[in-house]
Order: sequence, then C-alpha cells, then structure tokens
Amino acid sequence: MAMVLPATAAEFGLWYQEQGAELRGRYLCLAAAELRPGSQVSLRDAASAMTAVRACHPEALARFAVDEQGILHKFLESPAASLPAEVLAFPAEWRRTDVVSHLAGLPTPLATGPLVHLAAQADDRGNATRLFVLAHHIVWDAHSEEIFWTEVDRRLTGPGAGDAGHHHPGFGPSVHRIATRDHAPLVTDLQRHLAISNGDRVWERVAAAARRAGVTPFAWTVGHLAAAAAAWSEPATVMAYIDVDLRPLAGTSQDTMGFHLSQLEIATVDRNTSGPAAAAAVHTAVMRRLAAAMRQEIRPGSEAAGHGGHPCKFYFRDIRYRRRLHHLRPVDIRLPVARNQLSVGVTVTDTSFEVTVTARHGTADSTGIARLAQLARQHLISAAAHGERAASDAAP
Repeated sequence: MAMVLPATAAEFGLWYQEQGAELRGRYLCLAAAELRPGSQVSLRDAASAMTAVRACHPEALARFAVDEQGILHKFLESPAASLPAEVLAFPAEWRRTDVVSHLAGLPTPLATGPLVHLAAQADDRGNATRLFVLAHHIVWDAHSEEIFWTEVDRRLTGPGAGDAGHHHPGFGPSVHRIATRDHAPLVTDLQRHLAISNGDRVWERVAAAARRAGVTPFAWTVGHLAAAAAAWSEPATVMAYIDVDLRPLAGTSQDTMGFHLSQLEIATVDRNTSGPAAAAAVHTAVMRRLAAAMRQEIRPGSEAAGHGGHPCKFYFRDIRYRRRLHHLRPVDIRLPVARNQLSVGVTVTDTSFEVTVTARHGTADSTGIARLAQLARQHLISAAAHGERAASDAAP
C-alpha cells in the first residue's frame, strides 16, 4: 500500500508551474554517465544496477495527485507495487542527440508515473557504454543525480571493493531494445555552451579569489555571472535567482533523492555593478536568507518580469565527485529546454568550466544568447584572475 504524504511547498510550486507549461518536457531532467575505458560491464549488469538503485529510493517511484479539496499529495509506492522495471537499450550507432530526443518524448505522468526512466547504450559485444536517466524534476535534482551515479557505481564495483551487502534485488529488469528512430523531433529553446579549459586550476583560482574577498566560492561565481548578465540585459538590471538545497535546513538525509530545492530571489544587479560587488551582494543575501530559514520555512519565489529588472536564474554544479567512481564518468548534459525565462550556469569538471546559457523563445535571439555566453565566460576568467593575484600576493 502506498504511503501518502502532503506535497511540500517546493513540490506544489513545481506541479503548479507545469500545469501552465506551453512546452512539453519543460520540467524534465536528463543525466548521463559514460563507462570508463577498460570497464567491462554487461548491459544486463548495468540495467540491474540502475534498477536496484531506483528501487531503493521511494522518491523515485513517487506519483502525485490532487484530492477533492485541491491539496496535492505525494504517493510513495513500494518497489513491488510500482510499475515493472524496464530499461531501454539503444543501438551503439545512435548519436547521443538521437537518444536524448527519444528519451525527451517519453511520458512522465505525475498521477500514474513512471517519473524516472532508465536507459543505456551498449557496444557490439554487449557491454554498456553509456547510461541515461530521464526524470521529472519533481522527483529529481542535482544532488539526486550524484546519489544515483554514486550508488550505481558502487553496485557495479561489487563486494570485492568493499560493497558487501549491496547486492542487486532478486528481480531483474526487463531490457527493451529500441530499433527504430520513430521519436518526434526534440522541440528546444535557445541554448549555448562555452568552455574554459583547465577546470580544476580555474576553480582553485576562483576559490582563492573568493577567500580573499571574504565570500563563498558560490557567491563569487554567481556574482560575476550576474554582473555579466546585467552588462548584457535590457533593461540594464537583472534580478538574480538561485536554488537552495533544503535538505540540511529540513533535517533531511543527504542520501535522500527527490526535489528538495527552493528558488530564491537574492539580489538585484545593475550594469554598473562590478563582479566583486555583485558577489558581495549575493553572499550577504544568501547568508541572510539562510539565517531566516532557521526560524521559518523558506517559501519558493516566483520570477517577476518587469519589476525592476530582467529575471535570471544562476546555478553552479560541481561533478568532480566522479573521481571517486570506479566504472562511471558522469557527463555534463542538459536538455535544451528552459525552465526559467533565462538561466546562466557553470558546471565544473576535472578538465573544464562549462558555461551554459539557456533562454525561452522571446527572451532573446540566438545572437543575444551567444553574446551573453561570451560575457559570462569573460567575467569568469576575470573572477579567476583575482585568484591569480591572491596566489601571487601569498608567494614568498
């Protein structure tokens, strides 16, 4: 029998936004991981490991429905009562864009599920080469992705690497092989990627500059991104939004999957604001909001266009945890669909800083998005340059 819980304010906000979404797939998340060179993992073992991890997290099996009073509830199903486990297997010759287009077309009905789909690609010998997860955002966030790949890798590594007791469940998944490209073309928003090489070294410089300025590396990064957006924006002001992970504030275990984020408006940045000044404003606002959260629940903030500036969402992801994984190497992959009117984010990997700008149609054209991506990249290089000066000042 399913456990019934009231939906959180964050979950209700996401559910409510989806009701008016004009683009299908607006609130889907995509995650992918490649098998490291030399890893010999069969498609069956990879599918079994992914299915086992999903079964261990009730949140990944959840569904959502509104009762007669209009209250949204979350139903947590047991693995035995949930839909049969199925993993899609794509041909080796399919390009990643073909796989992504097919996955993005899968249904994720909130009332019935499934809200998490699993998939893989294998080579001609039957060994897995790439693993994929498509999930509805209401049961998935960036930390859920880290949890998922870490646990899948642990199961693939096996008891020999200190994983005793983490055996696959007694039931195996059904592997459904996809043979034809019969998916609809992927409908996309505008998106631009740029990279800064030497990710680890750049991040060390950014962190050093943040320490020198007395702010967190997150605030330093977001502040410089906000300054870039303000230099680009018309009107020449942006309202900066971020997501806050509510797990520590709510006492929720860090091993819990699901949607545990709250969107907050944290600062207004205009064109004359420097990166360091914007970072200081972001740092102060975040500290103030977190202090207030100790006394009362954080309520998600909705974007408000036209009230003093251009709303823009900023995010930061660090996927260097993949160093700890034996078989898997998570990759930076995002559906080209904008949940916010405009978002600017950074993903730090072992080798690069990945800058991604995504915008809904009508917010800007492709030329404007390319220019914003270039400005964001330039401001991040400037943010790292402050770290170079800090290292130089500390040298004997």
